[in-house]
Amino acid sequence: MSEMNLFEAIERRGSIRSFKDEPIDKDVLLKIAKAGTYSATARNNQTRRFTIVTNPDLIRELAHVIGVGIDRADYDLYHPAAVILVSTTKYNKNAGVEIGLASQNMWLAATALGIGMAWTNQMRDVTNYKNVRQVLDKLDIPSDHICLNALVLGIPNTMAETKAREEVIKFVE
Repeated sequence: MSEMNLFEAIERRGSIRSFKDEPIDKDVLLKIAKAGTYSATARNNQTRRFTIVTNPDLIRELAHVIGVGIDRADYDLYHPAAVILVSTTKYNKNAGVEIGLASQNMWLAATALGIGMAWTNQMRDVTNYKNVRQVLDKLDIPSDHICLNALVLGIPNTMAETKAREEVIKFVE
C-alpha cells in the first residue's frame, strides 16, 4: 500500500461500507490507531482509549447488541475486518469532540493507507445499555468509559466517490 499526501487523503476520505472478506495487517491497524492518539484533547488529558477488535465473533456480538439497542435485528456493522472503538471517561465534558478528533485522524490515516472506513454513530445511543456494556467489558473497556461511535474498517470493494462540496468558505477582510 502506498501512502498519499495529507490533502489528497482529506479530499478522498469517504464512507466505505462494503469490504472484502480479508483481514487487515495488524501493523496497519496499529498505525491507524496511533494516528488517533495524536489528536488533541482538552488540557492534554489523554483519557481516551483505543480498542481494536478483529475477532469476527466479537464483532458479530457487538453488532448484535447494538442492533438490539436500536431495534434493527439485521444490524451487522457492514461486516468489517476490524472495528475501532474510541472510549473516554463518562466524566469528560469534551468526550464528543475528543472522540471525533481522534476518529478523523484515524479516518485520514486509513484513507492514506488504502483502507476503507466508515463512522457509525449508534454507539452514542446504546453505550450505557446493559447488554452493550457487557460486550464492552469483554473488550476490557474501562467501566467508567463511554463509546460514542464505532469505526468499521476493511479492505474496500470500491473506494468512495468524493461528492462535490458546496462553496462555504468566506473571507472577511
